[in-house]
Amino acid sequence: MVIAGMVMTIGDSYIHTFQKHCGQFSDLCKSGFTVGEYVTVSTDNRLAVATGTVCDITQSTLTLSLNRSVLIQVSLYLQQLLVVLMLVLQERLKKQHASRVPYQAKPNGSSCDQL
Repeated sequence: MVIAGMVMTIGDSYIHTFQKHCGQFSDLCKSGFTVGEYVTVSTDNRLAVATGTVCDITQSTLTLSLNRSVLIQVSLYLQQLLVVLMLVLQERLKKQHASRVPYQAKPNGSSCDQL
């Protein structure tokens, strides 16, 4: 499922409307969810990013009132992933730089050849 439209804030809750993606599920009204049911939301990359209740169900959408914005949680996850990737890249560059053979002048005075 994908988030449809904007995430609204009402008090301490974040209202998300999820829409079925492509051919997922034939009818969300028959999905087994009920209005008022407590749910936990996970993404493809993280488990239990938010919890809340079902506010509305239509044939193609599911509206939830959650304790946090799923969009913010995904954004924070991507920022953390980017920091980790940058640190890994820095370490690889340090190792690559350290493994280079330094240039030294040959006895004949040429400094352009590597030993």
